Amino acid sequence: MQEADQRLWEHSTQLVAPLSRLPTMKLPFGLGAVSTSFFLIACVGAAPLPAKAIALNNNAAYNIARGDLDRAQAETKVALEYNPKFIEATYNLGIIEYERGNYVAARIQFLRARILNGDLPWGPFGLGLVSDAADRPKEAEGYYRDALAIDPGFTEARMNLASTLTKQGNLEGAYAELKKCVETSPAVTEVWVMLLQSGTELKRFSDLDDIVKGASLHIPKPEVAVVRALRLLAQDRVNIMSIDEVEHTVRDARTRLSPSWQAAVDVMLEKLSEIRQMKAN
Repeated sequence: MQEADQRLWEHSTQLVAPLSRLPTMKLPFGLGAVSTSFFLIACVGAAPLPAKAIALNNNAAYNIARGDLDRAQAETKVALEYNPKFIEATYNLGIIEYERGNYVAARIQFLRARILNGDLPWGPFGLGLVSDAADRPKEAEGYYRDALAIDPGFTEARMNLASTLTKQGNLEGAYAELKKCVETSPAVTEVWVMLLQSGTELKRFSDLDDIVKGASLHIPKPEVAVVRALRLLAQDRVNIMSIDEVEHTVRDARTRLSPSWQAAVDVMLEKLSEIRQMKAN
């Protein structure tokens, strides 16, 4: 590959990265609160939780998702007054601290959740989030694997595991984990984007069309259009025709995408303009 084409190739593959964190998930992947059902119990052998405690925790999960952390914290603390061993509420309190950047306090809550019940994945998963935030990918990997040993279908944990493996340069391992993800959670758009990114970085070009086909069967058309556009750029050499086609594809899809995906497309369009200028020169 000529030096100019190499630079274009490296620049174009960067387009995948911003999209791999969207639409609503924040890094680390899978950051989210946990709701409970009426029949859930706080710990093995404990009495059923009061309905009010469950309702408060569910409200807290909703408010965490919408960013109202003060209200979520108040609801979670009251839920824990009903039962200090309420695992999901403990985990949610850790998420609130995590969102605020209070990682030491978050770690304490996640450790407590793991001690309360080691048969649930939330404790180790939360500890993985904290390790990720501290840029300790090997440690985070261990926690995510612990969560997956408890619940192999925990998609967010597996996505985060793939992310930490990528940080450590284990692209083959990340690719293998993401292939498992699309089998268990094919409706999660971010998984397909991450898989496309991994395949591109590994130069598994023969796999990329199958990835797009799989995405087309399971995710909304506007989002799969962006995945398809990324596939057009994932080739040995970037050419003007593919750039024009990508731009047309994503502009057409943009109006039908959620705001978070629109923001990702805007970043993509800016980079396409840079690639076009580089190619012209």
